[in-house]
Amino acid sequence: MEQANSLDFEPFRGWRTKEFHGKYINVDSWGVRKTWNPRNFQGRQPKTIYLFGGSTAWGFGARDDYTIPSLLSKLLAKKGHSFVVHNYAEVAHTFGQNLLRLALLLREGYQPDYVIFYVGLNDVATAYEFGVAGAVNDFFRIEEILEHHSLSHWQNIWIGVKGLIADRSRIYQAVSRIRNRSLKPGFERWKAEGYTEEQLKKLSGDIRKEYEKSIQFLDHLAKAYSFKYLVFWQPVIYTKKVIHEYEKMEYIPENERTLARLYLLTTDGLGGDGFSQFFNITHILDDKRESYYLDSGHLSEEGNAVAAEKVVDVFEKEFLK
Repeated sequence: MEQANSLDFEPFRGWRTKEFHGKYINVDSWGVRKTWNPRNFQGRQPKTIYLFGGSTAWGFGARDDYTIPSLLSKLLAKKGHSFVVHNYAEVAHTFGQNLLRLALLLREGYQPDYVIFYVGLNDVATAYEFGVAGAVNDFFRIEEILEHHSLSHWQNIWIGVKGLIADRSRIYQAVSRIRNRSLKPGFERWKAEGYTEEQLKKLSGDIRKEYEKSIQFLDHLAKAYSFKYLVFWQPVIYTKKVIHEYEKMEYIPENERTLARLYLLTTDGLGGDGFSQFFNITHILDDKRESYYLDSGHLSEEGNAVAAEKVVDVFEKEFLK
């Protein structure tokens, strides 16, 4: 399991997942996670959907057939639509890195009919970590990949540990603590804890401006290459209207409280002019009594199903009716 999600250096994008074949996780030689798609379209020509995002969209904690892209494909097929979904999400990638991957695919002649982005947490987390909007997540990843051509043992375990055994969240938290201690001396993942409220407000505004510029760029790409798109701002534990006490203890440690505040400030200001085809779906899990989170951002397979249902609902209303 620890070989899953090992990363290779990738020009322009920083990194991509290495090829891997296992019982629950399969990644091809291009770094693309396996997605469930219908085998028979009964003579109809299917249209293509490219889905981009970070590790939540990639499917951290889920089997191949239960990632958001796979569940999206299943739901569309169940409703009688003919689509092939490709999972181009990548672990820790931001919206900007996703856009670059899309641009590179378009340059090579790949032509999607629809493009979906499921994003948010990585953009806020990197801005929080480095103090500037639009930063690339985890610069240390690239350094490690270039120096050793693979991630360290504990980094592989941290990424590869999945929610496929009992008590997943506690195991994830325990390994995370070990992994944080294994980082290079001087690397402070949460070094921005000293932010004032005014600094957080300014940073949240900068994140929104970066998103607006990115969506405008995406809109130009869509017109130039004749595809349609949707951008979804993902749900995280911070945005739940009612957070259970056990969720606070398990999923919002003390060193993430400021990050949670930045995410809320950013979320509250999103949308409106400049945010074409943008949908804030942060509250889709608010009415669920049980927790659908594996940690502060990653969803269980059941949570992925709720997210996929919302994406399909919006997709049908925007493009199929």
